[in-house]
Amino acid sequence: MMDAAACGLPIVANNTMTAPERLNGNGTAYKLNDLGDLVRVLQELRDPQTRKRMGAIGSQKMAHEFSWESIARRRTAGL
Repeated sequence: MMDAAACGLPIVANNTMTAPERLNGNGTAYKLNDLGDLVRVLQELRDPQTRKRMGAIGSQKMAHEFSWESIARRRTAGL
């Protein structure tokens, strides 16, 4: 999921995932075991501009919050 976001792909996950903050701005959730809701989410992503916007947010988020460099900075800042 994080690799896909880093590559600029929007994320689709079910609503029971334990880290929903990973979807903020760069993904969306569907109701688990609800095919209609999954179809709805995928149809929303048919729009190229939506995918582009979400993908840009995701790649930026991964670089700033989850890259090794950002993790090392936060870790050494507390020393």
